[in-house]
Amino acid sequence: MMILFFQNLSSFICDSAVCFAHLLLTVIWGIALRVRHHLNTSPRRKSYFVSQDPMICRQIVAGSFQHQQGRNIISPNESRAIPNHPHKIAFGIDNAFTRKTSSEVSLFVNSARAKLNLPDEDWLAISHFAIVTTTNWSTTKKYSNLTHDRDQKHDRLRGDFDSYINIAAMVQILTLRVVLLVMFDKPDQDQIRDISILTLAKSINRIWIAQKGTGNEQVPKFEDDTPLQEALFDIFGMRNIEPGENPLNLILPSFETMWRIVLRVVLKIGFVRRTEHPEWAKLLVSFAIEPTKRQFEQDNQSASASSRPSSRERVTRSSADTNTRAAPSAKHLVLESLRLYVPTRRVHRAYQWSKNLGPHAIISADIEGCHLRHDIWGDDANVFNPNRWFKLTKGQKDAFMPFGCVPFECPAKPNFGPRMIGLLAGTVLAVFGESSIDVGWSLVCEDKSVLEHLKSGNGLSLNRTAYGDLYLARAQAGHSKL
Repeated sequence: MMILFFQNLSSFICDSAVCFAHLLLTVIWGIALRVRHHLNTSPRRKSYFVSQDPMICRQIVAGSFQHQQGRNIISPNESRAIPNHPHKIAFGIDNAFTRKTSSEVSLFVNSARAKLNLPDEDWLAISHFAIVTTTNWSTTKKYSNLTHDRDQKHDRLRGDFDSYINIAAMVQILTLRVVLLVMFDKPDQDQIRDISILTLAKSINRIWIAQKGTGNEQVPKFEDDTPLQEALFDIFGMRNIEPGENPLNLILPSFETMWRIVLRVVLKIGFVRRTEHPEWAKLLVSFAIEPTKRQFEQDNQSASASSRPSSRERVTRSSADTNTRAAPSAKHLVLESLRLYVPTRRVHRAYQWSKNLGPHAIISADIEGCHLRHDIWGDDANVFNPNRWFKLTKGQKDAFMPFGCVPFECPAKPNFGPRMIGLLAGTVLAVFGESSIDVGWSLVCEDKSVLEHLKSGNGLSLNRTAYGDLYLARAQAGHSKL
């Protein structure tokens, strides 16, 4: 009897030990998966080295910078792909920024470049599409659905204005709709709701902010991000999207950087500097209506003889005064905006000098720093001065890298990117600016400090959420406006 008891006890102990071991392994595996997910989607590790020297920055971007440790043993494509791995997990993408072989990268870049090489008739079609889309928003009565967030603060606008529209949301939706037209050949978008477009835009922005944050933000994996998944389904009708087929492969590099620069061009030229330089807005409006290369590059003096100084004025001006009063082109306005409000402030690369020195380090090229160096751009480096683009020094040309640099230069650089920025900004100004037919639109904000900062003429904030509470409204008395 005692023998049987001990046999049962021994069996029980063994079974319990096995169960406990299985439970322990399950817990450990769960923790490991959570740690792995955190490492894959958490914000990028702190940079080991940051440079504002243009020549060094170009080497960093190329993956060829030789630090004190020696030569980078990681290939250029891998050097770019490693820091972008969190985007691959959070957005489910497989594009030039995440691929590690030259052949795969070239395949993607060549495909994208073909989509961006637009003939004149396509530019005219985009212009018509953008103006019609924006005009439809301007005719909305009472209040627009394009609000940033519905809360009591924004609901109060309904009682004070005939119509209002969130300017950041509008620029995001307009930019995304044009991206759908150009990159996905979607000219008929009547069935795609603005709220679906805005949800996609806000999801991208939310994830981007979290990944650039302190490390406490929880970034879900692509397949677990319900708002992002629902927005993609509403727009593209796709679920369980494979990385190679993901529309975000093209949306992220085209939309995510463009809408922020377009918003700042509209604010700077259409509202902050409109009294001082009303001709700037007119240049962009003219280009939006006639989006040709000639119109983009034509300065105001050659476009209008009435703007030229008289012969007596030309004789009495000093060379410095002539430069100050010269009339820039739409291209100059866009280039100066790209300099001050660079879409990608830092470019990160992974570097490893020896397999024996542990994991890779992140080295960063401070593109924003290169664009603001006083020893390169002059004492007015922080000032919006498009006239500087009439003649650049070699050092300024080398320091200007809003679209990256070889061998990772954005295919939108030479033509599509700058012209599209000008077209979208000009469209908004054509519909809502002082030169529009439907006059009476002003910038309003519950937070008076935002408007005061804009009125001060100081540089615009590059924070992604800086202007989320700015509205365009048909102004009435009682609210701060610009």
